[in-house]
Amino acid sequence: MILREQKHPRKQDCGCTASIQQLTGSHRNMIIPFMLVTRGGQLFVEWGRRRHHSYATVFFSVVKVNCRYNEAVLELLKPNCPITNPHTGKVDKRRIREVDYVVPTGERVFVDLSQFREVRRLPKDFVKMYR
Repeated sequence: MILREQKHPRKQDCGCTASIQQLTGSHRNMIIPFMLVTRGGQLFVEWGRRRHHSYATVFFSVVKVNCRYNEAVLELLKPNCPITNPHTGKVDKRRIREVDYVVPTGERVFVDLSQFREVRRLPKDFVKMYR
């Protein structure tokens, strides 16, 4: 559905698998950014590496979904500013709110969608394309 949503936006939905499917589609011209919330209520965090520097992100876009096995391949979207506390190295929710935009990285992560309870969709213009 996520890939289909990138081509033809729909109404808000419920359920993580359904939400992820709505953010996928055959059209990769448009990237729909989102965040995932785990069953424990925490934002899903992944670490990436860009130009010899690592970064934390909670922002993703869908590359591919396998509904049969409830799995997905997601692209990491790098925030324009660090979302970690410089003293502790932990993700800070206040810093997440300070992010103005994200950029596609080409880095991918494979996830089991059964581990998530919510998809928080973000505006399409949150993604800047300058590779």
